[in-house]
Amino acid sequence: MRFSLMSAATTALLLALVVLGFDISLVRMDVAVADGAVSLHPTFVAWGDAGIALGWAFGNVAVCDRALRSAPYTPDDAVCVLSHELRHCEQFRALGWATWPAKFVLPIEPPDDFVRIQFEPLRELDVMWSPPPSWCPVWSFIMVTLPYHASANSANL
Repeated sequence: MRFSLMSAATTALLLALVVLGFDISLVRMDVAVADGAVSLHPTFVAWGDAGIALGWAFGNVAVCDRALRSAPYTPDDAVCVLSHELRHCEQFRALGWATWPAKFVLPIEPPDDFVRIQFEPLRELDVMWSPPPSWCPVWSFIMVTLPYHASANSANL
């Protein structure tokens, strides 16, 4: 079983958010099987007092401010922030710790002028980097290697 440093950090973050009274929900569970290993990758959303911004993400946790659920914000505002932060969770899975230096060569965030001048919330996802379907994720929350026992007859095949 492989449980990485990033997995430990996101688990600690989730526990801290629970203690702080955030509402946590599982929004996605990816399961992959390859080379005798099963990878599990849950994605969580935490609603509470996000503090520094209306939303932020780390690893497989998207944090959104509870204020987005009421006036003056609209449901479209909540969808926009949540979609943006879930895109960051995809980026973390694809790049792992390299997500931070990748911002110098990939559009991890939409350009400031795009958000400021041409604010169409869901269009910003079109300009944020997303891993292509063929991309092999760098990080999974947990990976379990299944033992393989060849039978005596398999050598005769």
